[in-house]
Amino acid sequence: MHRLEVRKQLWKLTPSIEKMFSDLDKDEDNAILREDLMNMDPASFRIPSDLSHIVKADQLMDLFDFFDMDRSGKVEQEEFVEGVFHLALSNVPAETTQTLHILRMIQRRLCFMENSIETLIQDRSTDNTGMQADDPTY
Repeated sequence: MHRLEVRKQLWKLTPSIEKMFSDLDKDEDNAILREDLMNMDPASFRIPSDLSHIVKADQLMDLFDFFDMDRSGKVEQEEFVEGVFHLALSNVPAETTQTLHILRMIQRRLCFMENSIETLIQDRSTDNTGMQADDPTY
């Protein structure tokens, strides 16, 4: 039951979350790019007071990949709102959630690299087999 009450309170925070999104979306294209956050000064950016217990300005850059749920390279308003909701509902600190997200991203990249290396080895093996038949000095 407590979680339901928290959800109701979160819905009340939606306007503040959307305002924060608008403040970060400097070019008003309804998306936050990594560059938008890189150009933001965390010391001068003001998080709405009703959101300050959920997210800090100096965490926004680190949370970009977490918020970018579709991995498009930009965070749209819906992704931003859902990401802040997720942080608020989680019993795990934002830093831990962020670390887990980064670890999953690293794991995906490692799998991609392993598959690429295996493909290269197979291609190289095929090329070497062909060279042996054509090159008498091999």
